[in-house]
Amino acid sequence: MYFEREKNLLNIFLVYFFLTFAIGYIDFDRRVESFDTSTEYLEQVVKGEFTLPMNSRILIPYAIYSIHKVSHIPLNYTYVLCRFIFFFLAFVLFHIYLKKWFDDKLAMIGTLSMIASLPLMLTNWYCIPTDMPELITFILGAIWIRDNKYKNLILLIPIATFNRETTIALVLLYLFYNIKREKVGILLKRTIILSFLWLIPYITSLYLFGHMPRSNFFAFSSNMQGLLSIFRTLNPYTHHYFLLYLCGFYWILAFRDFHKKDPFLKSSVLIIIIFFMYVFFRGGRINEVRIFIPFYVFVIPLGLFNLFGGKHGSSVKSECEL
Repeated sequence: MYFEREKNLLNIFLVYFFLTFAIGYIDFDRRVESFDTSTEYLEQVVKGEFTLPMNSRILIPYAIYSIHKVSHIPLNYTYVLCRFIFFFLAFVLFHIYLKKWFDDKLAMIGTLSMIASLPLMLTNWYCIPTDMPELITFILGAIWIRDNKYKNLILLIPIATFNRETTIALVLLYLFYNIKREKVGILLKRTIILSFLWLIPYITSLYLFGHMPRSNFFAFSSNMQGLLSIFRTLNPYTHHYFLLYLCGFYWILAFRDFHKKDPFLKSSVLIIIIFFMYVFFRGGRINEVRIFIPFYVFVIPLGLFNLFGGKHGSSVKSECEL
């Protein structure tokens, strides 16, 4: 019985492995600009020749460039290999994450739902090195916050912040989820520690590799014009609506019977709202759907709960299981 289960898991991961080739092909060969151009941009980040905000998000460009230098594999091949690994890791980790609430079948449905909409995020002109590592960061962060593995966050947050500053959302998620689960003093102490572990690498990267970014006060106007453009030219495939397609009907399912959902996932909705409001009003253009990649981590399991319930047919695991 154990052998059969392990064999089935291997088969599931092999499905993800070969789907990685399909997604990788789109990433490598179907962008407006060639992957060689993407590689040049990555190299410019390392040499300090790129502009904000990418030049301060140094983790992945420096890691890939270091691997290239040590292995003597051409930089574009190293970049492709790392992208393949990031895609595959994201798929496997998302399956493992969904297994916290669901069986393998439902975890696979959720992971395949994510994979199916990933091409929406591969519509940028060139490859963005931060996107898949950011998804991996949010999956790991969500797992460790849910399982109360605070010490793992101490390592994850400062490292991942050098990739993208959105890791501040994990600090807020830790705070919101544990408000009624931890003593006030302990919670405040840990939240302050995590906040500094986010702030120090964020400020350091900006100081060393760029300047403090200015908020985009015209983001709201630009985003509204993009959303309203559908009335001037009827085109449901405008990038401004890709956010809706990213999780599709899961957006509706996530908020149906919300009071029955898992406590951790209910806390995550606050992060979704804050994240979206910041991007829409201050952060930038919502037509860059890759910005919303963390939403997968919360919206899909919320939707699966509405469709199927948790393990053993229950809507929410008991507190002792959490």
